[in-house]
Amino acid sequence: MLKAALGGLYIRQAAPAVRRALAFRKDGDPNLILDIGTGSGCWVTDMAKQYPHAEAIGMDLVPPNLAFVLRPGGVLLTVECDMEVYGENQEPLPVVKEGEPGFSWMNLVTSTARQAILDRNPNMKDYIHTSRWIKEMGEDDCPWEEYGERVFWVPQGPWTTELQADRVNRREFIAAQLQLEDFVGLGATLRPLLLASGNPEETVDMWIREMDAEVREMKAKIYIKGHLEFKLLMTLRSGRQSLRACMFICEVDEDGAK
Repeated sequence: MLKAALGGLYIRQAAPAVRRALAFRKDGDPNLILDIGTGSGCWVTDMAKQYPHAEAIGMDLVPPNLAFVLRPGGVLLTVECDMEVYGENQEPLPVVKEGEPGFSWMNLVTSTARQAILDRNPNMKDYIHTSRWIKEMGEDDCPWEEYGERVFWVPQGPWTTELQADRVNRREFIAAQLQLEDFVGLGATLRPLLLASGNPEETVDMWIREMDAEVREMKAKIYIKGHLEFKLLMTLRSGRQSLRACMFICEVDEDGAK
């Protein structure tokens, strides 16, 4: 979905920096691609195909004390997907009761799940600080030579006027369709969490049935918001910069990392 939404494996403005970072090295050291929060592994697999001379590693469920070294000239790419549910005007949907304006079963289920996670982990929403943390790193001991960011919106299903027209942007249509497929069955994934939080089984199962129908039939006009950043570590004459990145890469899954 991300590849379709962005039109590639990363935002266009990051392409020159990525190509430079993964070019053949004269010193013989291998080029490395590390995908943290790899999920299905499709992104790192596609990167390995595009740069076959590089060593590509995908990791998931990484330990919280993860640290890695980014060479001068290296590129750091981060992606966060907002767990908020947005309406057709790209404003957060209010959490309201069934029958009230703006009600959505998906919003009910996801907001209940978010609160359940927050009750267990008060730091769950730390992902919203990712951008600030990265910028502060650049101001301190990890000087960024280039910095770029992009917010992208993907409709949950091809419900927009543009995607309902006779002629549509195929890439945007595919991204919207994949987004819809990603959320079909999400309720079943969240079911154990919802039950463990004290919600009655019959209620939870009814929520899930209604949510699945809402998603499949695109009854609610919903957007999902994502934020992508790229950073190019300043090229130095010697030495390496060590980045302890766990605070903003593990994860992003409130946001999720990929």
